Amino acid sequence: MEITDKEKQKSLRYSLWDGAFYSVMIGFGESFFAPFAVLLKASDWQLGILGTIPQTLGSICQLLSVKVLELFHSRKMMTVMGAALQGLLYLPMILCLDMSEYSVEVFLLMVALYTMAGAIIGPVWNSWMGDLLNEDERARYFAKRNRINGLTTLIGFYLAGLILHYFSESNADKLGFMLLFFAACLMRLISAACLMKKCEPPQQSEESAYLSPTEFLSRIRGSNYLTFLKWQILMNFAVFLSAPFFSAYMLKSLNLSYSVYTLVCTLPILTKMLAMPLLGRMIDRFGGRRMLSVGGLLMPFSSVLWIFSGDVWWLCLAQIYAGLVWGCVELSVFSFVYDATKSRNRTAYVAYSTVLGGISTLLGSATGAAVLHYFSWLSSPYHLIFLLSTVLRLTVSLIYLPQIREERKVRSIRTEDLLIKMIGSMTNRGLTYSLIIMKRHWHRRR
Repeated sequence: MEITDKEKQKSLRYSLWDGAFYSVMIGFGESFFAPFAVLLKASDWQLGILGTIPQTLGSICQLLSVKVLELFHSRKMMTVMGAALQGLLYLPMILCLDMSEYSVEVFLLMVALYTMAGAIIGPVWNSWMGDLLNEDERARYFAKRNRINGLTTLIGFYLAGLILHYFSESNADKLGFMLLFFAACLMRLISAACLMKKCEPPQQSEESAYLSPTEFLSRIRGSNYLTFLKWQILMNFAVFLSAPFFSAYMLKSLNLSYSVYTLVCTLPILTKMLAMPLLGRMIDRFGGRRMLSVGGLLMPFSSVLWIFSGDVWWLCLAQIYAGLVWGCVELSVFSFVYDATKSRNRTAYVAYSTVLGGISTLLGSATGAAVLHYFSWLSSPYHLIFLLSTVLRLTVSLIYLPQIREERKVRSIRTEDLLIKMIGSMTNRGLTYSLIIMKRHWHRRR
């Protein structure tokens, strides 16, 4: 049965609340998985596993999304159940603090289950939201939602950092993490309650939503989506060559306190939040493909900036830059996938793409861990993987981005003109506001 416009608007409002509480959970919990593992005395190999194995297993689970959906017969109920399970898994993570043996291994298992619970509902949620939004409003709506998510993640992350800093001064780090993970559990359960309030329109399907691997490969052979998928898979490898090790670099090599670590990690979130409205309007006007070209050429340098200095001010500037370019890439990818896929097969497309991306993520992380291990004799082997990651990212973007075509009619603009327009606008918004926040935080600490 079709839903009314009033019901649709109500569902979109509850989706904003769902995203907000989910993001607070991220700020309190998921964002501190790596510091929690460091507290449990995880090795670099285990930190690499933490950054990739759960995501890889989660991406493989997405292949089951369509089959599991057939059991639930409802995208809404499947999403709610997965969200609730994800929240409850924070409770056994807390128990790892009191384990004398295998605490890291049990924590990795819980994180894997947590990631799988969230991943398996991802394609279903994407399909559900795709049927609630019109094509011409998606980018702006998700820009608004992402901005709210960024703000609430920022608030959660910042509060969590202050809580950990307070307890670490009393040598009570474990108690601080216990409080954070319990709060994260509560936030995700509230998020699941918001999902229950949403309406579910009938899925726009003319044929079976399930695609076998052979059918999927057959449909994308020679297509624009295949070129995009190649870029995404190879970029995942390049990014995760270094991504899982930034937290270890900050906490182990630079010996940053929890408060400074939190400041450095929250700046990209703040910058993305401020940039999202502008990015959404530009994608609606000029298309996801053109904006992806801009972001895809700027994003590679976000890794190499960490080589030049370990000074907190420099790291903050590098993170502001990372927030701008990653905000552009993430929203462009999200918009492009919606434009390039049809509702009836979107779940399967997203699932298979995520699996392939997850495998490349795993390979990238394993390669990064191997480089750290075999080049441990260097004064800073982390710098080596930051440099390698940058070179590979840039190479992938230069090869594949020019081959991707726009999927809908948009205003024409040259990439270099769009880049100038974007930099001018974002400099006034994101960079200025981020520097103000950073300066205020720094003066308070002094």
